[in-house]
Amino acid sequence: MGRRLSALICLLAAALLTLPPLGGGCGGEETIELLPLQEPSGFSVYLPPGEYQAPSLPAQALPSTFSAVRGVQGVALSPEEIKLLLQQGLAATSAEGLSLRRLYLDSQAPPLVTLDLLAHAFLRLCREAELEAARGALYEDLLGLSLALVQRSSELAEDARGRTAEAARANQAFFGVGARLLDPSCSLPPEAEEVVAREVRLVEEAETVEVSPIFGYELDYRLMRPDGALAEDPRAAAFFRAAAWYAAAVMRIRPGEEGALVELGRKETRQAALAVAALHTTRLGGGKALDAWERVWQTCRFFLSMSGGLSVHDYTRAMREVLGERFSLADLEDDGKLDRLRERLLEQRGGRSSFPGPGEESEIRRGLHLLGERRSPDRSIEEALTDPAVAGRRVGCGLDLPGALGSQRALSNIDKLYGGGDYADLGERMEMLRRSLAPRISQLAAGDLSWGLIESTRLMLTEGAEGLPAFMLSPAWQDRCLFALLGAWVSWRGNGVGEDTGSVSGAGAEGSGTADEQPSAAQPAGTTDVLPGYVEPNPPALARLISLADMTERGLRDRGMLDERLGQRFRELGSLLKVMLEGASRELAGVPFGEEEAAAFRDLPEFLESLGADDAKPRLLGMGEDILEGTVLQAATGRPVVYHALVLYQGAWYYVRGGGLSYYELRRPEGAALDSRSWGGLVEEGREPLPPPWTGTFLLAER
Repeated sequence: MGRRLSALICLLAAALLTLPPLGGGCGGEETIELLPLQEPSGFSVYLPPGEYQAPSLPAQALPSTFSAVRGVQGVALSPEEIKLLLQQGLAATSAEGLSLRRLYLDSQAPPLVTLDLLAHAFLRLCREAELEAARGALYEDLLGLSLALVQRSSELAEDARGRTAEAARANQAFFGVGARLLDPSCSLPPEAEEVVAREVRLVEEAETVEVSPIFGYELDYRLMRPDGALAEDPRAAAFFRAAAWYAAAVMRIRPGEEGALVELGRKETRQAALAVAALHTTRLGGGKALDAWERVWQTCRFFLSMSGGLSVHDYTRAMREVLGERFSLADLEDDGKLDRLRERLLEQRGGRSSFPGPGEESEIRRGLHLLGERRSPDRSIEEALTDPAVAGRRVGCGLDLPGALGSQRALSNIDKLYGGGDYADLGERMEMLRRSLAPRISQLAAGDLSWGLIESTRLMLTEGAEGLPAFMLSPAWQDRCLFALLGAWVSWRGNGVGEDTGSVSGAGAEGSGTADEQPSAAQPAGTTDVLPGYVEPNPPALARLISLADMTERGLRDRGMLDERLGQRFRELGSLLKVMLEGASRELAGVPFGEEEAAAFRDLPEFLESLGADDAKPRLLGMGEDILEGTVLQAATGRPVVYHALVLYQGAWYYVRGGGLSYYELRRPEGAALDSRSWGGLVEEGREPLPPPWTGTFLLAER
C-alpha cells in the first residue's frame, strides 16, 4: 500500500508540474514573482493562562507521630520513610516496575497526582500525534514538495545561464536527496543520480560526521537517525531522515572572507535564492508549494525544535528588498546585487539564538535552512555555560537547565556538588542567560513544544513560598521539583526504544490481577469530607499545561493531522487537567473537594490507560562530552518513583501516595556510552546507577 501511494504521488506531481509555473515566462529572462508571505506565528493561538491568587494556607505543623495519620491502612512503610515524612512531609522511593497505572491500583491510600505525571500523559499523546503526522500528512506533503522542487529546479536550470544555471542544477541534487529518502524508487535527473546516491547512503547510515558530497562541508549525519516509535515505522523514519536533511544542510551566506570562500558564499546564496524562488513559483496538489512548505515547517518547528537558522521567510523578505517583488534570473548573475542580498541577510535576526555569546549560530554557518536548524533549548544552554563561554568548564550538568530558568536551589547544588564555584565566569553567564530568557519564554513556547514544556514545568520551581502545604516548604521539595522537571525534560527529548505510542494495553505492568480486582484508591462518591485524593497544588503550572495541550490539539486539527481517536484523547486530557486545576485551587483555599474532583481521583488509573500514559519507559539523552577526559555525559529516566506525602485536609492529616518520573545522570568513557537499548536493559535488570547526589534530601536509595 505504501509503495503504491508513493508511486501515485510521483505520477500526480509529474502531472501537476506540466502546468505553467506561477512566475510565468520562458527563455533566459524568466521573471520570478515573490508571493505575499505572512510573518511566522505560533503553531496555533497560544492562550496564556489567567492570574491566580498567591497561596494563603495557614502554617501547618506536621504531626509528631504517625499513629494519627489517616490513609495508612495496609501500607508498609520503612522506618526511614516514616522518619522523612514526619520531618518534612515528603519521601520518595523507586517503583518496582515501569507501570504508573499499577502503582495507583496497588495502593489503598488516597492518590497523589503529580505535575510530572500529568506532563508525562500529555507528552505521550504528543509522541503519538507526532508519529501519526510523520507517517501520514507530513510524509505526503514533504514527498510531493521534494519531487515538485526537483522538477522546478530542472526548469530553472534550463532557463538560466552561467552560474545561476549551475546553482539550479545543484538544487536538483539537494531536493533529490529528500525525494529519494522518502521514495527510493522515484525518478531523478540523470546528472544528479550519483551524488544523490552518495548523500542518501550517508543519511541512512547515520553513523558519522562526514563531508557532504553535495555541499563540501562537514555534516553530522548522526543527527539524522530516527529513534523510538519514529524508527519503528518505515514511513515515519523516512520522513524524519528527509526533514533532518533539510534542517541540517545549510546554504551559507559568508563561509569566509577570502577569495574562493567569498565566491563560495555567492554560489550558495544564489542556490538559496533559487530554492526560495522555486517555492514561490511551484504549484502542488492544486495549491501552492509554499503552503505545503509552511505546513511542514511549522509542524517541524513545533515537534522537532527546528526553529533555528534563517528561514524562507527571512530570505523572502531580503530578496524582496534587494531584488524586488519581481526579478529576472539574470539578476542572480550580478555579483553586486548578490553581495547586497548577502549583507541584508546577515542583518536578519533569524538564525540567531536567544542566548548571549557562543550560543549564537556561528557566522560562517549562517544561511538558509529549508526546514529550520534543529536546535534544542538544552543544547543552547549547554553551549552558553561551557567552554569557551565559561573557560575550563568542558561539560555542564542537568541542573544548568533549571538554573538558567531562575532556580537558586539549582545554582546552590551546582556550586556544592558540581564545582560550579571553580569557574569564575559561570555565575555571570548564568545571570545573562536568565535575563535573556525570562522575557522570551512565552513567545518561544508559542511555536516550539520543547519551550512550551519548559514554560509549564519551570513554574514547578517553587522556593520557600509561604501559604503552601507543609510538604512543599522544605529544601527537599525544591530538590524534588528539580528532579521532576529534569525527568519530564528527558522523557520528552530523550531517545527510547521499542515504544508503541499507539498502544494502551498497559504493557510492562507488574503485579497480578485486573483493575476490577484491585481496591479503589478513592473514597465512595460524594464523601468529600474524607480525602479522595490530592493533586500537586500549583495552579499556574497546571494552567500553563492546559494552554499548551489546547494549542497542540488545535494546531494539529487545523492542519488536518488529528484523527477522531487522537482528538478524543486530547479532549479527555484537557478535561482531566481542568478538574485537577480546580482541585489545586480548592486545596490552596482549604475548601473541600466536590464530586467531580473525587471522581477524577477515583478514575485516575483508567484515565492513565485511556491516555496511553500507563507506563514510563526508560529514555536516554546525550548531554555533552569532555574531549580531554574522553568521557560523555548522558541523562536518563528509569523506573518511576513513588512519592509519599502527608497532607492536611479538613483538619485531619492523611498519607497520600503517587507516582512520577525519575532522573539519572551517567558519566561514562566515550567508547562505553550507552544507547537506549542497553540503558533499557540495565533498568529492566534493576542495575541502574544511583540518582544524582542532590536527590538524597527526599529520595531514599542505597548510597
